Amino acid sequence: MFTKIRLRYILKCLKLLFLERNNYKSAVKDDNKNLIIVHTDAIGDYILFRNFIEQIKNSKKYKTYKITLIANELYKDLAQNFDSEFVNEFIWINKSKFQFDFNYRKTILKSIANKQFSVAINPSYSRDFIFGDSIMRAINATEKIGQKADLSNGYSLFRLLSNFWYTQLIDTGTEIQFEFDRSKKFIEKFIEAAVNLNFPVISLKNKETDLQPYIVLFPGAGEVQKQWSIDNFVTCAKHIINNTKLKIIICGSGNDFPLGEIIIAKCSNDQITNLCGKTSLTELINYINHAELLITNDSSAIHIAACTHTVSICIGNGRHYGRFTPYPKEMAPFLHFVFSKNVIKMAESDVENLKKQTLYHSIESINEIDANEVINICNNLLKI
Repeated sequence: MFTKIRLRYILKCLKLLFLERNNYKSAVKDDNKNLIIVHTDAIGDYILFRNFIEQIKNSKKYKTYKITLIANELYKDLAQNFDSEFVNEFIWINKSKFQFDFNYRKTILKSIANKQFSVAINPSYSRDFIFGDSIMRAINATEKIGQKADLSNGYSLFRLLSNFWYTQLIDTGTEIQFEFDRSKKFIEKFIEAAVNLNFPVISLKNKETDLQPYIVLFPGAGEVQKQWSIDNFVTCAKHIINNTKLKIIICGSGNDFPLGEIIIAKCSNDQITNLCGKTSLTELINYINHAELLITNDSSAIHIAACTHTVSICIGNGRHYGRFTPYPKEMAPFLHFVFSKNVIKMAESDVENLKKQTLYHSIESINEIDANEVINICNNLLKI
């Protein structure tokens, strides 16, 4: 299976190289003070990066520049509501269409190539040949700056090729680092100034709510391997219902709606509300912000909670240990991470080896984590 996926990816990249070989213009030197940021990664990745857009906008080097952001349309609501003060123009990408619909892809790349920028940056450490690198190739800019990247989203042949599409590659180190800290290093080198920002934050204008006290369950995840058994979420929900007066709000994407319905059906309780697919990203942020507790898989929800300082329990399979989860304790002491016993044991005895082993895959199933482990933390946090 892996061989087929690998072959399909290689063939896809070669096809795009051939089809797009004559699409791009040579950059013309221009002093128009337009800067473009390419960020097409997932919601959680954007949450860990977005505060640095303000740092760029307020920097001595780029404070007079207009900023354009090319981004994944999944977080359009978030970016427009919280970041439009620092971004002059947004260009939204539907990643599925961009990958599989050549006419859509061609239209997007052509429209980007027809604009002119003085500086373009791709801040992603795990650069993707099909998305970020190809977009950077199309951009008409005299300076194109990216990171010396790892191979999480590609293969060495295409990484070496795409390196030639940049005028500068910033080295943030090869050791495994928490993603927010790596982005901070990149931005400090890019703006040539120190950044006084030590954790991600979302500034909420309205902090009032008339909702009764509740907890949020987030049973979905972007990958099946990161999704804790729904029966475990049911067990936790039943424990909370039987031992507290808290309501339960289930959140997630439209794809997670059936999971919410399973929890409601098995708990047989009208104090549970299924909002999966029924909230905007901004509304989800509000719900998490006001929650007494969030219980979630390793998903965008835990990164939102980090920004809103919401007490949370995150059930993780250990993949990318130290890069996306767990958060450094000093950064977010209110976030509690639960891993399997073997992952915890290795984290205590040889954390650097654990980081290397989980760079691309988890070393153990997330369902090795027993529901009682999460319930015990719930009891302590909710003082049950």
